Amino acid sequence: MLFAAICFALIQCSAPQGTRPFSSNFRFHPQGNSILGSGSEDLGEITLSPILVVPGCGGSRLEARWQKKGDQAKRCRLSENWSTIWVDPKMVLLYQYCMRENLKLQFDPMTGKTSNREGVEVRVKMDGKLASVEQINDNPAARVNYFGKLTEYLIKNYGYRRDENIRGAPYDFRKAPYELGEYFDNMEKTLSEMKMQYHRKVTIICHSMGCLNTVYFLGKRSKSWKDEHIQRVISIGAPWGGSAEAVKAMVFGNNLQLPFLFDEKKLRELQRSFPGTIYLLPHPALYGNTTLVKTNVKDSRKTRLLRASDNDYKFLFNELDYDTGYQIYQYTKDLQSMAAPEVEMWCLYGRGFPTVSEIDFDGEISDSEGREVFGDGDGTVSIKSSLYCREWVPQQKEPVRLRGYTANHIEILKDPYVLGLVGEIVSRENYEDISD
Repeated sequence: MLFAAICFALIQCSAPQGTRPFSSNFRFHPQGNSILGSGSEDLGEITLSPILVVPGCGGSRLEARWQKKGDQAKRCRLSENWSTIWVDPKMVLLYQYCMRENLKLQFDPMTGKTSNREGVEVRVKMDGKLASVEQINDNPAARVNYFGKLTEYLIKNYGYRRDENIRGAPYDFRKAPYELGEYFDNMEKTLSEMKMQYHRKVTIICHSMGCLNTVYFLGKRSKSWKDEHIQRVISIGAPWGGSAEAVKAMVFGNNLQLPFLFDEKKLRELQRSFPGTIYLLPHPALYGNTTLVKTNVKDSRKTRLLRASDNDYKFLFNELDYDTGYQIYQYTKDLQSMAAPEVEMWCLYGRGFPTVSEIDFDGEISDSEGREVFGDGDGTVSIKSSLYCREWVPQQKEPVRLRGYTANHIEILKDPYVLGLVGEIVSRENYEDISD
């Protein structure tokens, strides 16, 4: 049970006792009132859209092998063979230093690219396989469900076939999109193959950061290609405008709700090295007038409010004595696509959980303790960021629908109302066929 608890926390899951849909007053945002199907539908009459599942940050298995020298070799056992590094409970418990050091990235300011530490190789485990996004690890004694509940529901109730007409698209979540060119090329090939094989346009189901990557990918494809290959995107828990959790990771680090196991400052080093984390910083288009960090200037009564702007992020990274972070930000700041994706969109999101919105300091960042200020959201993504996709309604002719649920960032993937709605969506040709 301890192993399972560790893995659960590693994907930022604080499971509620139950979830329920809630009503919305948005004209295009009906109540999430679908329920689990009985499995009694006549599947012969259902035309299924093939599905590609795109996970969020931390939602892909990674494996590594390494050879260390000197003091590093004394603290890290030799691993000549590939072994799971994200996420392996044994490594978290017994070799945490090794896990942190081997996952850490090095940034080259001359090229803007990152690389693994010397002597370390990291790759996606079970690349392209659905299982890689269904369970976060492969330890049978501590298996942690991610997309598994949703995919199992679709397989059982609608006749989907694993790794055939429903597939996974895992990736190295440490990286930002500008370093994932090969991944996106493979995604395009997979979508084209599925469209050709099953004679139906493909539905992409994404979670969290995976939705930002999906919209980034679509933004690089022509309208004609999208019209030919993409049926729709079902986004779940998407931080469309970024998340203040990324600011928290930069300032404090994130102990993954396990302070007895993790030192925030040590994890902060790791989290700061990921362009994928900096990529999730709140976007100026949405948070340009929103206070993210509040400090008090030394020896004066002046208060400084830091918002989502280039200058304020530069100041923040300077205060944190991490100028490399600002250098990485120069490569990630324009990657979040705020433009309409020009495909049918379903935006499913959670709310009703305390979600970090601001960090306040009594003094300057370097010489005072900060405290978190909370707002509404799913515990990771604020309601402000979740609702950004409604801005696309007047910008595209394809429908955009939002549905909200009282659910946290991970548990929404297991919510019975969400499962029912997703099944209803993928088994219908047109969104008008789906009852509100």
